[in-house]
Amino acid sequence: MKRIIITVILIFVLTNNLQAEKLELNYNNEVFIDNNAFSLGDLLDKDYDNLKVDIDSTVVGLIDREERVIVSATSGNYFIGYIKESEEKIVADEETAIFLIEREADNKRYSQGEYQIDLNTFSQSLEGILFGAKILSNDNYGINFTINGKLLKGIELTQRNYQGISYSENDKYYISGTRKGVYSNLTKETDMYDVDFSSRGYSLGYNLEWQISNKYKLSLVAENFYSKIKWNDVYTLYMKLDDNSLGFYTKLEDNYGSIANTSGVETDGRYDYIDYVTHLQPEYNLLLQSNRWELGLFYRRELYPYLNYNLLKNPIMLKAGIYKDFISISLIHKILELELKTKEIDIFNSSGLLAKINININF
Repeated sequence: MKRIIITVILIFVLTNNLQAEKLELNYNNEVFIDNNAFSLGDLLDKDYDNLKVDIDSTVVGLIDREERVIVSATSGNYFIGYIKESEEKIVADEETAIFLIEREADNKRYSQGEYQIDLNTFSQSLEGILFGAKILSNDNYGINFTINGKLLKGIELTQRNYQGISYSENDKYYISGTRKGVYSNLTKETDMYDVDFSSRGYSLGYNLEWQISNKYKLSLVAENFYSKIKWNDVYTLYMKLDDNSLGFYTKLEDNYGSIANTSGVETDGRYDYIDYVTHLQPEYNLLLQSNRWELGLFYRRELYPYLNYNLLKNPIMLKAGIYKDFISISLIHKILELELKTKEIDIFNSSGLLAKINININF
């Protein structure tokens, strides 16, 4: 797949005046952690023994991560490139978050006799061709409108869902409930099923810019506003857990994120090969910029109003601002951009964290 994409890019470059105006390499990695069960300092120190979880407070575990690599060539009003991207989301309700945190601690102490379990994880990895064109450009009004698309091939799809009850009996913990797992990397030929795993999809986006004056610019960027990825014949596991013994993670459980030790006789399971349709998470960014500040609305799963102010421009650019209920700070220097958003400027605070690293190299 990569060889085909690179060949297409070379053909594009060679057929457009034998050269590209710009060759670009971009790497972007963003992670959003929203919880009040553990802090960034806890994660860095891996100090799970001393975690203090307040059961009376609302504990919500949410991890939302995306990673992207792009190699692109631009000639005139057109561009084309190779893209590889992945998305991951982990959502747990308050009792599940407490249970998982306490279960990770080496002291094996549980604060409750019973937990309602509701845990959902999702991840997908894709690669393909990125292409686009500037279809409107008016210098008199300072307006530019660019559309882009992606032709994608699915690499891996993983999804897990656990629902049930974990409870203690004679100082031992058990779990009863249901588990569903979707693992595209376990798809293989069988005598029972006619398996033909494949995955194809696409995504659309656009960028509208209006240079209002020398001081102000208004832009609207939409990423993946419409997308659809089809996954055919994906290995899907269904399990019913009745009073299963609950142990710590084994190597097998590490690989597939299992909560329960499902080797007992009380487990009832089956598997199938099923078709799925997924979507890339849409993002929208409405931004008004001046030479010193920027005011905007960002949407990804929920709406985030934000305001940034340029504290320093040279030799590095330093920005600070407010991002909904987060405090944000950004550092930009040549090819590197670092961004951190937190509800309090304290790595030992456990209220939430958004972090981003972006590397952009032009040739």
